[in-house]
Amino acid sequence: YQLFKKIVNIPSFQKRLQRIYKNLFSSKNVDVVLEEDAEKYFDRANKKVFIQDYVGALSDYTQAIRLNPQYDIAYNSRGLLKESIGDLEGALMDYTEAARLGQHSSAYSNRGNIKQLQGDLDGAILDYNKALQIDPQNAESYNHRGLVKEALGDFDGAILDYNEALRFNPQDANIYYNRGNTKQTKGDLDGAILDYTDAIRLNPKFSGAHNNRGLVKRDKGDLDGAIFDFTEAVRLNPQDSGFYNNRGDAKQATGDIDGAIIDFTEAIRLNPQYATAYMNRGNLKEQKKDLEGAILDYNEAVRLNPQDADIYYNRGNTKQIKGDLDGAILDYTNSIRLNPKFFGVYTNRGLAKQATGNLNGAIADYNEAIQLNPQDPMPYFNRGNAKKETGAFDGAILDYNEVIRLNPNAEAYNNRGHTKQLKSDLNGAIQDFTDAIRLNPQDVNAYLNRAGVQLKKRNLKEAKEDYKRFLELTKNFNDLHIQQTKQQILQLFPELAK
Repeated sequence: YQLFKKIVNIPSFQKRLQRIYKNLFSSKNVDVVLEEDAEKYFDRANKKVFIQDYVGALSDYTQAIRLNPQYDIAYNSRGLLKESIGDLEGALMDYTEAARLGQHSSAYSNRGNIKQLQGDLDGAILDYNKALQIDPQNAESYNHRGLVKEALGDFDGAILDYNEALRFNPQDANIYYNRGNTKQTKGDLDGAILDYTDAIRLNPKFSGAHNNRGLVKRDKGDLDGAIFDFTEAVRLNPQDSGFYNNRGDAKQATGDIDGAIIDFTEAIRLNPQYATAYMNRGNLKEQKKDLEGAILDYNEAVRLNPQDADIYYNRGNTKQIKGDLDGAILDYTNSIRLNPKFFGVYTNRGLAKQATGNLNGAIADYNEAIQLNPQDPMPYFNRGNAKKETGAFDGAILDYNEVIRLNPNAEAYNNRGHTKQLKSDLNGAIQDFTDAIRLNPQDVNAYLNRAGVQLKKRNLKEAKEDYKRFLELTKNFNDLHIQQTKQQILQLFPELAK
């Protein structure tokens, strides 16, 4: 029926529309052709399109063209039919002939659609331009040209075209939807929500608009609103696996891990080839400490989409948690092979290499991560730790300096303090441990480290105060190392046992 609507909406066909409808249901047998002329075949083809006899319709359009090789409307209609059955090259040829013979805007617009599908975006733009030159009020041509401009990265030009399309057809929900997509891509999230809302107002059953509005709400931090929209999209189209996946993402962000796993599982049931849903569920299984289950999901995701760097990265993280450092390094390496600009992978591979004792390899990975993203403090911190392990204390301090510049935190001060202690800069170490405590008054390591330096400086009173605070903070700790440290402190200061 949609194809029939396209055919009867061809401008030069409008005058004959009433007669087609009048005869449509009165004909007892559409195979009866009363007169051997092109117009009768054309009429019969349209009727066959309506009853979805596409093979018969194609034959009749071809017969009409054989009888009248100048029949531009027949070429255009046959092109629509060929497009609907996937014969894009055949459709392109018919639209070209229709445009040559009749100079109809619909022929150029339809040919533009084919070129768009085939990836000839510049050619599509030229056809839409020609269609609009013939019919400056053709909302559909503006809409489609907007889609192509968006694909070419001309977002402002796309929005201008959507604006024109809406000026001529303000009741088309699809145009609001398309403009909303472009605004979302541009970062105009509020504008996108308004357009999706208008699309839903015009078509309350537009599941895609509910879904995309949910995506924007999620990006704006309105997780409850996003879940509401995804739920409505699911209600309207319960067979769309993507809607479940998106709702799972939002539930995960709210901390509803079990609910998110249920949604990802449903997405997988509906689409067993959905690699992203497997990866997302694997991430949550890792959070729930189900490391084996997580790896099984990542394995399936890799099988389905072996070119996705994120899947290897996530599986590598889980393997590293499990202690499978060689497996983790292999996954990180595959992730880097697929996406050499993925700076976070270099950092994590560096950690895995460092854990295996390959300090030079770790430092090389941290160097690469820093080169790709010099504003990320983590690779500086990790590189500082690796340099400290190699005895390159000055280089380690420089890295900790950079961490503190980018993100002042207790751990960086603590590690820099310890490095200064190793260099026998005891006053500098005390100052760093003091800054660590200032930033995190619950940092037990900072108290312990500062106490050790005070003891070296024979500042017994200050050392005793720090040990006392360490004992207070670790009163309920059951860690074996902490218990041993407490015993050593009490041997030095038995009075602290009270």
